[in-house]
Amino acid sequence: MSLAQLLAELTDPRLQAFVSSWDKVRGNRDVPRWRDLDIAAMKQVLPYIWAWVYDRESDVFTGKLAGEEILGVVGRGLRGAKAHEFYTPAQYRLFYDWTSRVVVNQDGLVISGPVFSFVGSSAIGQRVALPVAVKGEKADTILGVTLFDFSQTRAMSIRNFLAFETINFHTLER
Repeated sequence: MSLAQLLAELTDPRLQAFVSSWDKVRGNRDVPRWRDLDIAAMKQVLPYIWAWVYDRESDVFTGKLAGEEILGVVGRGLRGAKAHEFYTPAQYRLFYDWTSRVVVNQDGLVISGPVFSFVGSSAIGQRVALPVAVKGEKADTILGVTLFDFSQTRAMSIRNFLAFETINFHTLER
């Protein structure tokens, strides 16, 4: 699936604008550089934004940032946190499976349905994640936005959570 298909899958115009901004600043490169990101163009999603830096040598994701709404859900900052310590083992396996594919393959990711599950309830929404280069030209960071609504909560186990979730990866070719 292509970038155009990724954009078509997004249901919220704020997510579409986020991806379009990412695409614009990447120019002719495979992925944009972190320093080139246009924060003003992303202002509508800043409370819902998050990022993890990937170290290929140690195979470890370290938290870079989280917007206010993300902090409100997870209850703590992720800056400097190691993902394998931040998440439960079950959550981490899921997190690692999709984030490593975004960074290593430089794919885009869209997750729809239940996007958070805490204390027996789930938030319904959509998540998009894209690769970014902090150092050099090769992706080493995953930048994402998760829009969610807890008003449609339902109690579910991690197994049931996965049954309602759709996960699609997209090549980021134009």
